[in-house]
Amino acid sequence: MTFVVEAAGSGLSLISSLLSAGIACFQYKPRSDKMHRAALVLPIIAAGRVRLLNMPGKNAWVEPFINELVTFPHGRFDDQVDSLVQLIAFAVRRHHAGRITAYY
Repeated sequence: MTFVVEAAGSGLSLISSLLSAGIACFQYKPRSDKMHRAALVLPIIAAGRVRLLNMPGKNAWVEPFINELVTFPHGRFDDQVDSLVQLIAFAVRRHHAGRITAYY
C-alpha cells in the first residue's frame, strides 16, 4: 500500500507521523494550482479510465464525491477533487516511470 500525501500544511505532520511509524509514503509536492492540476488529468477521466466501484451498502460517499467533482472549482469543497487528481497523477507517473519527468 502506498500513501500519497501533499507535502504542505497539515500534510507535513502526517508525513512525519507516517515515517516515524515506519510507514512509507510518497510526498507529493504540487507545482501549480488545483485548477491547472485538475485540467491535466481531465482527459484521463473523460476517456473513462477512472471508475467508481459499485459496492452495495458501502457507497454513501459517492453522491457527495461526484457533487464535489461536478461543482469544482465553484463548489464549497475541493479536497476530494485534489485527492483524486493527486492519485491519478501519481498512478500515471508510476505507470510511465522514466518516461514522464513532471505531470502536474
